Amino acid sequence: MGRLTLSLIVKNEEKYLKGCLDSVMGIIDEIILVDTGSTDRTKEIAARYEAKIFDYEWKNNFAAARNFALSKTTGDWILYLDADERLTKESIAEIKMIIANDKRIGVNCIVRSTDQTTQNTHSIYYPRLFKYHKSIRFQGKVHEQIIQSLFRSGYRMVNSKILINHLGYDVDISEKKEKALRNLSILLAEYNELNSDYYAFQLANTYKTLDDSKNAKEYYQKVIDSKTLNRHYVAIAASSLAYISLEEKNFTEAENYIEKSLTINNHSSYSNLLAAKISFGLNNTEDAIKYSLKSLEISKSPKNTEALSIQINREEVIYFGLLISYLSNNKMFFDRFWLELKHEIRHRMNYDKTISYIQQLLTGKKPISFSYGVFKSVYNNFNSLFIQKLISQLKDIDFRIELLENMEKDFNEDSIYKELAKAYSEKGLVEKAIEIFEKRGRKNLDAAELLYLLSFYLQSNNSEVAAGIIEVIEEKYKSYPQIIERIAPLKKKILNSTKLFNEAYDNISESKSQ
Repeated sequence: MGRLTLSLIVKNEEKYLKGCLDSVMGIIDEIILVDTGSTDRTKEIAARYEAKIFDYEWKNNFAAARNFALSKTTGDWILYLDADERLTKESIAEIKMIIANDKRIGVNCIVRSTDQTTQNTHSIYYPRLFKYHKSIRFQGKVHEQIIQSLFRSGYRMVNSKILINHLGYDVDISEKKEKALRNLSILLAEYNELNSDYYAFQLANTYKTLDDSKNAKEYYQKVIDSKTLNRHYVAIAASSLAYISLEEKNFTEAENYIEKSLTINNHSSYSNLLAAKISFGLNNTEDAIKYSLKSLEISKSPKNTEALSIQINREEVIYFGLLISYLSNNKMFFDRFWLELKHEIRHRMNYDKTISYIQQLLTGKKPISFSYGVFKSVYNNFNSLFIQKLISQLKDIDFRIELLENMEKDFNEDSIYKELAKAYSEKGLVEKAIEIFEKRGRKNLDAAELLYLLSFYLQSNNSEVAAGIIEVIEEKYKSYPQIIERIAPLKKKILNSTKLFNEAYDNISESKSQ
């Protein structure tokens, strides 16, 4: 059996390093750890595992650091990881079998990341294990690649079931954005130098993380027009464009992109759920249910061997299915998703409360023995829209307002603001409804929020301010015909009411002068 080297580059990884090294114990013969300037206990932890530690001056170039680590290896095979990655126990036997031969091969391993906010998993094949040869070199200052070098050296690539869990998504949004911002300038330099579609893909993802949808769309478009990039990258780029278009309420554009994504890879729970949301936005409930059911079925038995895939959390699919079934009054499909929910959460500590609260909310009445503390334990990212819709149907308007006011304080969700504003409006508290949106600033409101604000001003017969909001919408969404068409009758109504007011005012003025 060949000797196996674990190759690592690190900086201030005391939080993650022990877990990484523990995961490879019993299979690794050598640990090469290149430190690029740690000021914490990283090197101290590495020393406990008898790692060979080398200091390296960071040069804003991940490939250079990786290649320096390769130059220090004495093993026959290389397994390279990041400190926030873990080799699964089930993968050890397959690695032992692979390194028992002497063939020049690169081994594609499944690197799986889980977003702790959405619980969605992102799986991608990377050649993380390969027979070592001095000709092998990494390329790329960031998101470094080795596959081109393996091909040039005559290596054969093989797929495996070796699974590496990546914990890097287990950070808050600000940390993700900080990392993306750090990589952005390096990625731009690489893209400008190499004009690579792969770097266009990474740039698009980076801009998406930074909430820069304009640049994200530009680079995702380059990816879907690519003639050389792996089709799975193209599918993800198309679904990402569909997601951005959906967020912008451009449903027709979103539909075109998701169709392209599903044409390439229709076995994606994420893309099918996205297609369901887009269909629902287009008032096509039949297709929305169809895509939801397919997303649900795929999520039960995901193809983890896809070269690049996103698998959605099943709870999100189930709750969206409940939402659209409820809104379309489709009892047959509602019962189907309801059974799925019971099965999915049957082992949860709050199972009984979740089922009981939802059943009571479905009656349109205040839940018996209601406790806001218990409600908070039931409410989560996956069921938020469904439960908010049930709350919006509650007949007790005072209870509804009280509940939404508490939720507004505890949960940072735009949809709660909208539901609370609608409840205020229904209660006749139009000024409070207006205040909710105005305090956020009109420029920060999306199309739906601006339309709500417009309706509230019309409700309070304030045509002058309503006309100003029409102008904001027309300017902000001039390239979105669906939105412009939607406000056209409102604009006409405002103009007519203004005209009638002016005529009445002129008549009064004339009568006074006579």
